[in-house]
Amino acid sequence: ADCRKLRGVPKSLLNAYTNPSPTVALDRRIFFSGFYNLVSLDLGSKATDGFLRLMAPMEEGDSIAMTPTEIEYRRLREELLPLLKHVSMVRSKNISDRGLDYLSRGEYRAQHLESVDITFCSKTTYEGTFVLRDRLRNLKCIRRQPKWLDGSFVTPFGLSGEPEAEIHIYWADGTFSFNRSTQSSGFVCELFEWNNNYSNYLGDKLQYTDFQRPERWPEWCRYCYRPGVSLLRLQDKEPVESCYSEIEGTQSLEVEEQDRSVLVAQRLSGIRPPDDFPTLENCDVVPLGHSRFFDHRGNAIPALDDRDIPAATASPHATTMVSRMPVKPLPGGRFLPPDNIVLRNREFCAEMRQAVRSGIFMDMPSPTSQGTADEDEVARRMLEAGESVLDMALSQRR
Repeated sequence: ADCRKLRGVPKSLLNAYTNPSPTVALDRRIFFSGFYNLVSLDLGSKATDGFLRLMAPMEEGDSIAMTPTEIEYRRLREELLPLLKHVSMVRSKNISDRGLDYLSRGEYRAQHLESVDITFCSKTTYEGTFVLRDRLRNLKCIRRQPKWLDGSFVTPFGLSGEPEAEIHIYWADGTFSFNRSTQSSGFVCELFEWNNNYSNYLGDKLQYTDFQRPERWPEWCRYCYRPGVSLLRLQDKEPVESCYSEIEGTQSLEVEEQDRSVLVAQRLSGIRPPDDFPTLENCDVVPLGHSRFFDHRGNAIPALDDRDIPAATASPHATTMVSRMPVKPLPGGRFLPPDNIVLRNREFCAEMRQAVRSGIFMDMPSPTSQGTADEDEVARRMLEAGESVLDMALSQRR
């Protein structure tokens, strides 16, 4: 009963049915009754929607496999782990936005749950985090990326006509904001590991909420233009985040920030992140705060000015730009982004969902006519198909 941190739970509970029977309801009560004081729960990569549902109180309209007795019904509606503050589910491939909805349920969760880590949970989305923001009153952190990606990236790209650098800020939930006039705000819609055994080498895709499609581009391009970069962490030290710490008898979320640097690579054609850049060897030719251009063999092209992207794009030899960026701590030390940026992202997600329903993608060849009735799956296929069309078209421009 005094246990405050738990890593892992029995496999039988993790593999629980999506529609729990009264027997499962009794099992969950028996198992969790010994963890009343639990504050931190680490499910590793084993979390499932079904398990998160077992943790949540049953709500009106929920279906279950059998008709429960009155006592069993009360147990199904009972909130468990009332003091839970921190939940980690890193690399759990079997949780979706539905699981996040289950996790957010109940008055205890609304009052106590402070941080949720769903890094590399590929079936969850940025849109799925809105229910956490809406229901959890003391929320301090939604993590959708490793800690070394949090912060202000000082890019080598100067603002137009200004000597100061362009700053790219990324918060823990993947929200970003750049201090430039266009393509300046949005969220990371996808983040993945190029090598499953090396979490310091990642690829991503960015969803801009202020992308203005060029003239003659189809309307659906506004939603499918999701350019990506690849990132390689260089600094040995990493921000140390304590999910659970005792300060005068209370628990809090803390962070100790350290400056670090990251190699960022992007293709000069197309919108997909490169899978062969950056490499540790690039550090030998890319100074901190600068960019260098490389050919398809990985050789640097020294004749190109590191800030002259148009010249590099016109070069028949340059294929990739690699920048080495120092990363400063998040402004104010807050993991969550400003409310106004989240509001714009929320409005964009609603707009994009409505666009899918309206048939905006009808003029685009897509693999969506495969009989699926799942609206989210249809939208995912449409966006990926549009992204592929754009990548091919932009790659052929050079």
